[in-house]
Amino acid sequence: MSLGFLVSYLGGAAVWTAVWVAVIWAGWRLWARLAGGPAPVPARELPVLVSLGFFLMLTQYPFPDRATMICPVPGVRAEVMPFNTVPQLMGIYGRWGWEGVFDSTLIPAAVMNVVFCLFIGAALVWQGRLSDRAILLFGAGLTLAVETTQLTGIWGLYPCAYRQFDTDDLITNFLGVALGLRLARSRGWGRPRLGQPAE
Repeated sequence: MSLGFLVSYLGGAAVWTAVWVAVIWAGWRLWARLAGGPAPVPARELPVLVSLGFFLMLTQYPFPDRATMICPVPGVRAEVMPFNTVPQLMGIYGRWGWEGVFDSTLIPAAVMNVVFCLFIGAALVWQGRLSDRAILLFGAGLTLAVETTQLTGIWGLYPCAYRQFDTDDLITNFLGVALGLRLARSRGWGRPRLGQPAE
């Protein structure tokens, strides 16, 4: 994974995230105006919007050209076996050693999944509206929805999948949300832990 590709990938996702936040903000203001309520988006909602939007864009961007895409997309096949990354890394190590392992995209992709979902978990705690159980359920539902969206080519918008459905992504994404929840709670953010009464 070259630095140039990483910058382009993250930069493109950031642009789409800005569009996402702007649309949500405009919709919020319109709804507030029609309802006669306060227009500003609450400050505690913004980290959720930004982290969630950025993650969603990372998992779907870059968007292919429907007119030129070839189906099935080469190299895109569903990985349904849990922890399939381990034998892949072992195979790479067997052929190219540690240099091949660290040159592959598998480890950076797993780390990015955990890190970006960590921000989502922490942001949901900071928001203060959800219990721990609700945040974990949201994290599980979010990652399942994202992977299913990849599997279906954004629910039929594209004629075939252009991003890979991977059970390891389900695991690392959920792990990231859970770690974000745990770290945020350790900082004293948000509502009480599971089993404790709300303030």
